[in-house]
Amino acid sequence: MNSFKSAGFAIALALLLGGCASSPSKDEAPVAADESSAEGESSGSSSASTPASAEDQRRFRAALGELQAGNLESAEQMLTALLDASPGLAAAHNNLGVIYRRTGRFSEAEQQYKAALADKSDSRDAHLNLGILYDIYLQQPAAALEHYQRYQELSGEPDEEVALWITDLERRL
Repeated sequence: MNSFKSAGFAIALALLLGGCASSPSKDEAPVAADESSAEGESSGSSSASTPASAEDQRRFRAALGELQAGNLESAEQMLTALLDASPGLAAAHNNLGVIYRRTGRFSEAEQQYKAALADKSDSRDAHLNLGILYDIYLQQPAAALEHYQRYQELSGEPDEEVALWITDLERRL
């Protein structure tokens, strides 16, 4: 089933992430598709979830550039500094969570995704990333199911790949 999910990620990511901040490999969850934009162009973005000042936007874009280039240590430092200076940026928390997940720091990734949701409870990407973290990395299917379902609720139209993951989890529970 793991290879099915990996193949599914590639398809889902291609659909979800066109033009996004990162091109994850098959086994990686996406960098925030609806929150990676420093301008907050996604539906439902608020000034509390994306950088408000021009300087914060510049710093956020620079951090995403480092993340996209695979410079995880630099991106982590930049996002951490941004959050220290401007707390409450769901997009920065979400992307910091991606870095932690990619480096095997799953507990820290979970904390960052939860912080993103505390800042912006309707963050689709934080729900998706948290669901993937619980499903694949932390082996917590009930928690994964909850976040996948919330992701689907927040989506304009249901994601077919995530619907398959939900069906799989419901069968296992």
